[in-house]
Amino acid sequence: MIPLFPMQRISRKATAFTNISGDCESVKQSAFQYNSKKKEGNNMSVAENIREVEAKIAAAAAKSGRKAEDVLLLAVSKTKPVELIGEAVQAGCVSLGENKVQEIMEKYEPMMDYAPAGDRIHWHLIGHLQTNKVKYIIDKVDMIHSVESLKLAQEIEKRAAQK
Repeated sequence: MIPLFPMQRISRKATAFTNISGDCESVKQSAFQYNSKKKEGNNMSVAENIREVEAKIAAAAAKSGRKAEDVLLLAVSKTKPVELIGEAVQAGCVSLGENKVQEIMEKYEPMMDYAPAGDRIHWHLIGHLQTNKVKYIIDKVDMIHSVESLKLAQEIEKRAAQK
């Protein structure tokens, strides 16, 4: 992934989406170029970052024979304030990833104000989920990426059936 929000460094996970494209090296390079741009004082807005990432997705998808619209741009919003995340949503990025249940709980309601008319925000839990916290997010997330046990999967199924 290429960061949408201002950040200090880019982790190794920064290129996770590139696996679909087969063009991993060029996207890694552009991610580090992005980081160096920030250090040089080129303060791109969140909307500009999203447009740049979407262009890179389109190029990688075309190179691999896929359509850009088949690739999900998931903006990971961990530790970012609602207002900053709202900029991403207003720029068209309505799929948000969050690491912690508590962060989703705190951001879920306020973020509704930023959703485009006729659309909604699609939340993804990408961090660890404890079985006892499933009840808090089952009606708030579209996808849980971190199901790591049968017990957790059974709890998710049980809670989803109750909703």
